[in-house]
Amino acid sequence: MQRNSALLGIFLIALGGLFLLVQLGFQISMEFVWPLFILIPGILFHLAYFAGWIRSAGLLIPGGILTTYGILFYYCIIFGWETMAYMWPFFIMGVAIGLLEFGLADQRQPGVLIAAGIIGIIGLLNFLISVMMGAFSYILAVLFILVGIWLLMRR
Repeated sequence: MQRNSALLGIFLIALGGLFLLVQLGFQISMEFVWPLFILIPGILFHLAYFAGWIRSAGLLIPGGILTTYGILFYYCIIFGWETMAYMWPFFIMGVAIGLLEFGLADQRQPGVLIAAGIIGIIGLLNFLISVMMGAFSYILAVLFILVGIWLLMRR
């Protein structure tokens, strides 16, 4: 019971601090605040496990996912939401990170690490493709044309 009250206490301190900043005149837009409702629980899951309040490694799965998504949303707030055009694979990577953390903490299930690796590779490949398609789409188009011409000329 003390563990749950410690988590609730940390959450209430953070929430109270945020409200206090608003009352003191700091201009905090909702665009900056809403990702905290994703990021803070992710950090609290990690804190609960690593501080020993709750010894279930299963906390690391949602902790990894929520923390990754919270960081992703702050990245988009800072650099613009148009960056989501190539950052979307981090939704896949969040699952891989959560599973990887769980697999490293609870080594009795090696299949979890394999699943995390496969999902991580899928996410990474999608990220590389989306970056390449956005920034290098002209180069890729020319490369396809040149390879096609080479294949035809080879005959």
